[in-house]
Amino acid sequence: MRLTVEEHSESLKRFRHIKPARGWNTRACAAACPGSTRTCTREKGHSGLHAARGLLGKVLSVWDLGDHAGRPSRKVKADAGLPARIRRGPKRPIGLRSRSPTGPVEALRNIISRAVSSMEELVWLVFFLAFVGFAIGGFLLIYLG
Repeated sequence: MRLTVEEHSESLKRFRHIKPARGWNTRACAAACPGSTRTCTREKGHSGLHAARGLLGKVLSVWDLGDHAGRPSRKVKADAGLPARIRRGPKRPIGLRSRSPTGPVEALRNIISRAVSSMEELVWLVFFLAFVGFAIGGFLLIYLG
């Protein structure tokens, strides 16, 4: 099943209740919609239909990959009769980046994402840091200038 805004604009209104991934440290599903460039904006690991939202939160497409994507379920994988060493697999897939920060910018982003839970708190933090910067700059201009 695949509904897009170009083909079924009226039918998509009944899927307004499907919420996108929210929060500072949540990841989107990002499953590709068949036949288009849109990706799923729901939380990773969600159940049910995939949904792509555009600007201002409008639902642009809804689809269900199901068994059509060629991905066998875990039950099918376990019963496939594969050798044990292939079925278990490595603990971490080869070629993917580790979750540890690789530089100071990523480490700072991780610290801030743990400390700040909403976008509003992030905006207030930026305002506070800007105020502190202007205060220090003004102090240096007055006393050292």
